[in-house]
Amino acid sequence: MDKTPPQKPRAGVIGTKLCITTWGDPANWGYAEYELEGGGSAKGFSTLQLLAETIQCNRIYIITLDTLANICTATGYMDVIANAKRYAENFLCIDAGHPRIRVITLPGRMTKKEGERRSIFQGSAKDAKLIMLLKLYLDMVGEPTSLREGNSENSIILDLTHGINYLPVIAREVAEEFAAIFSTLRKSVELTIYNADPYPQD
Repeated sequence: MDKTPPQKPRAGVIGTKLCITTWGDPANWGYAEYELEGGGSAKGFSTLQLLAETIQCNRIYIITLDTLANICTATGYMDVIANAKRYAENFLCIDAGHPRIRVITLPGRMTKKEGERRSIFQGSAKDAKLIMLLKLYLDMVGEPTSLREGNSENSIILDLTHGINYLPVIAREVAEEFAAIFSTLRKSVELTIYNADPYPQD
């Protein structure tokens, strides 16, 4: 990955690391070792282990699209959202019930056919951006005071390694706006963006 991770908070200083990572369809991802230029590595089918254990993020938001859902079993749109979320959770390197993990599902654009059923997803990037920003904000303000109010050395980390289509674009815009909102509750907020170079297929 192409960024040196933020330094660990000094002793006695409250620090928070919130991570936003974009995911496409993880079904065909290969096993790899992800290395940080500044030191540290983790093996897995995604960067999740690196974010959780090496960078030690307090909260990780996995951003996915509703197009991951199995439309054959969906009975309504809320069921589509839940189905897509469960699909993504099947590929977590960490227990889906882990308190640091949040899966956020956004509207996507795609024509999908499964069996005799054909569905058209008509989400817009603008709607996806607003929904993402709102969900991040609501989750943040619902946290205990210790997570929302700190001293210094607080980070928002954006991982674009697995993002596809317009997800990386809107995620960067949201991360910048979210950092501005988050900074009103903190003395300082650092935004760091990560992306992994591809590894050889052989």
